[in-house]
Amino acid sequence: LEVEYVQPHEDAAQSEQLARRLAQLKCNVMLTQGLPATRAAHAGAAQTPRVFVIGSDPVALGLVATLQRPGGNATGYVAPAHEIAVKQLSLLRELAPAARRVALVFQAGNASMLLTADCVETAARPLGIAVRRYPLQGWQDVEALPSALSREPVDGLLVMLDRLTYDYRAEIVQMVNGLRLHTVYGSRFFIEAGGLVSFGIDGPALMAGGADYVARILDGAKPVELPVQQSTRFDLVVNRRSARTLGVTIPQAVLLQATEVVE
Repeated sequence: LEVEYVQPHEDAAQSEQLARRLAQLKCNVMLTQGLPATRAAHAGAAQTPRVFVIGSDPVALGLVATLQRPGGNATGYVAPAHEIAVKQLSLLRELAPAARRVALVFQAGNASMLLTADCVETAARPLGIAVRRYPLQGWQDVEALPSALSREPVDGLLVMLDRLTYDYRAEIVQMVNGLRLHTVYGSRFFIEAGGLVSFGIDGPALMAGGADYVARILDGAKPVELPVQQSTRFDLVVNRRSARTLGVTIPQAVLLQATEVVE
């Protein structure tokens, strides 16, 4: 069994190059993680059986016809973006019950994150919460984040997980902690950098599901026969060490839900 790893790109021109490269690969199945690589494979290798692992709705993105009947040469495992967004917002409300203005930080131009942002705003509307979007293009926007949040004060913060926020997670956490904002992050990676609370998919479990589908396709199954699966395993991680440093009290209800508490 030969395995070739190809690094995805967020840049449109580089994604087109990736699509052309994937079209030239002669392989039995492709496994893609994240939306840029999945879209590149969809565009450049439509005839190759493909398994994707992504955090957004593949139907809305045009990757499959339906979850139960993918209808093409691709299937995979996905995280339910709306369910996650609702839970993250709910956690933020438990941390800051009086919150009425929430900032949403994510990578600009990332289609998956834009869908997630729409989900957050939909969930926030009936709660009377105003959501302000802070899309980040690169380091300059990350560096300017404290100033932007100071100009338009908010009561809490949601930081999504994408390639850019992951790359600058330590800097983002340091800046947010400096502002002493109640913050819910999209992954435990931010907790490892000193963040307060995170809620997101169980990444290893999602990838294990994708790997299982790859094995089944190599054994003769076709993607059209394999329904797209939605992840049902999530991580809620609470950093009590950071809470003490920030002078924040974590409600008992949140602690009881946690899959892990960092002391």
